[in-house]
Amino acid sequence: MLGSIRWNIGMALIVSLITFIANILHNLLAESLVRSLFTFIVFFLLMFVVRYLAGIVFGDINNDGLSAEPEARNSENNAMVGGSGDSIPASADDFEEFSALSLPQLSKKPQTSNVNPEDVANALRVFSNE
Repeated sequence: MLGSIRWNIGMALIVSLITFIANILHNLLAESLVRSLFTFIVFFLLMFVVRYLAGIVFGDINNDGLSAEPEARNSENNAMVGGSGDSIPASADDFEEFSALSLPQLSKKPQTSNVNPEDVANALRVFSNE
């Protein structure tokens, strides 16, 4: 997802404020507050969809939820654990026993049906007459 939760809150506040100002001119205070609250909730949730789609369009989506650049991830991780950022790169020897995950293929089992077609037809006739 592109951005942070601040985008959700900021956009929802702006739209809610516009809604409140537009409603206070013609409605009571309570009704204006309720409408602006509903607007805030709707736009807060809508911004999640907008941020997700923006991340897909601009290619900033990563499956693990971290930044797209590996160098930025390493420096952020090292900063969080107190490291200096000068880590030793992994060699090919470390990955000799690595094997890709192979999942079994899922297949549908043929369903054996004990339903008589005449019973189904009779049931449909009964329900269509009601």
